[in-house]
Parts: sequence; C-alpha cells; structure tokens
Amino acid sequence: MVAVLFMFKADWGHKFRWLLAGSSLIVFIFILVAESSGEAFDKATKGLTPIDEHAELANTTKFLTFGFLVLTFVAIAVSRTKRDTPTDGASDVVAAKAFPLRKMVSILTAVVGVLATIWMIRTGHEGAKAVWKGTLK
Repeated sequence: MVAVLFMFKADWGHKFRWLLAGSSLIVFIFILVAESSGEAFDKATKGLTPIDEHAELANTTKFLTFGFLVLTFVAIAVSRTKRDTPTDGASDVVAAKAFPLRKMVSILTAVVGVLATIWMIRTGHEGAKAVWKGTLK
C-alpha cells in the first residue's frame, strides 16, 4: 500500500525508497520462511490436511511478492531525477525522456504490490479456514 502512496507523492517515494526496498525484502524473506514451515507442517501431518488451495495461493503470493521486490528495485533505479544529476541541458533531456518510464514502473510496482497484498490475505484466510473448520485435529 505504501507503493501506491509513493506513486502519488513522488517526494515521499524519493525520501523513503530504501525503506520500501528493505521492507519488501523482509516481507519476501518471511514468505520463504512461511513456505518452509508450511512444507514442514504438511510433512508432519503426512499430507492428511487438505491444504491444496492454501498451497496454490501461497505459490502465487510468493511469485507476486518476488515481482514486487524486483519492481521496487527497478523503480529505485529509474527514479533518478534532475536533482540527482548535474544541471546541464543534456540531463534535462534525459530526465524528460525517463519520465514515462518512471511512471510506468511506478504504476506497475503499485499494481503488483496491491495484488501481492490481496493474495497474502487470501492465502492466510485459506489457511485459517483449514484450521477453524475442524480439518486439523
């Protein structure tokens, strides 16, 4: 959700870009840890727990989260503005040509971030349903 906010507030995106990148990396690491614990759980219950839907959603979540992480770093790479470069006529032309690319990457990053968030919620909900519907005893 922070990525969506940064899309509309460019100054905030510039100031907090490394915070967003670091938190995206931490979230992706947590996704990998959750995947590992889920696999261990499935092995411990000998596959008796019906978690197929949860596992499918988790795979999509991992893919989307990794995509968001990569896009965050791409957005940082293309976010150089005139204040980051020497002030000469050539840098003004480069900045003007880079603007559509920056906008496109920002929008794509925000969209993937929203999708990753939705899939995280769906994955967690599906896992909770397995527990609370009494399939785990």
